[in-house]
Amino acid sequence: MKTFITFPLLLLPFFLFAQEPGFKKNGRIYPSIQYKWGIKISNFTLFKDGSTLLPFPVDKAKLIDRHLLLVTRDRKQGILDLLSGELLVPMEYKYINFDYHEPHVDHFVVYKDGKFGRIDQNNKVILPLEYEEMRMNVNTRTVVSKDSNHIWRLWSLDGQPLCEEPFEEIEETFYSPIPVKKGGKWGYIDRRGNTVLPFIFEKAEGFYLTDKMTTGYVPRQFIPGSTSEYFQILASVIINGKKKWIDQKGN
Repeated sequence: MKTFITFPLLLLPFFLFAQEPGFKKNGRIYPSIQYKWGIKISNFTLFKDGSTLLPFPVDKAKLIDRHLLLVTRDRKQGILDLLSGELLVPMEYKYINFDYHEPHVDHFVVYKDGKFGRIDQNNKVILPLEYEEMRMNVNTRTVVSKDSNHIWRLWSLDGQPLCEEPFEEIEETFYSPIPVKKGGKWGYIDRRGNTVLPFIFEKAEGFYLTDKMTTGYVPRQFIPGSTSEYFQILASVIINGKKKWIDQKGN
């Protein structure tokens, strides 16, 4: 009896998904994708209520927000609004990046002609395409840039300078505070540029949720039954030639 019940259940996904027609490209079978608002992708062509949204097929299409589609053709990327069918961001960028952790994606880091910049979902320039490096972090609500003079700066997500003081380097981090280098030493600042941990480190990494067993870090307190028993937000630093792990208060 157990075998009789299990066998049909194993076949259920096949019958559910086998109904969906697909198309073939480069030897692979791709299913047709049906979105809300009458949007459908079939044979890499975008349709809305039976009419094509774009006058050409795309190589890739990825839903990045409730109604925004990242489309790629000939290694160029743009942003399509599924509600209006308009190409909000023209397909002229080699690279469009966004933070998956952001509740609603409406700002992007873009790369074109060897330079980074930042735009909103209507292609309005927030930070011009003139930077050698750029990245964003939705948890700290910051954007980090490096210009051609190797000067690093900290910006808000909408392009406002968070602190006037430039830095020699700014390291990636998932949690605050932010590791920065100044005067040959590393320290940690908040998003307004205020020093949180002093500039005493030879090297400082970002704060991430870290496995305590991997780091060897022994916390002072455990909360039974919670993940804090196994994980903690920690950063790796080097001070006086020795590596150690610190928490967000520097302990």
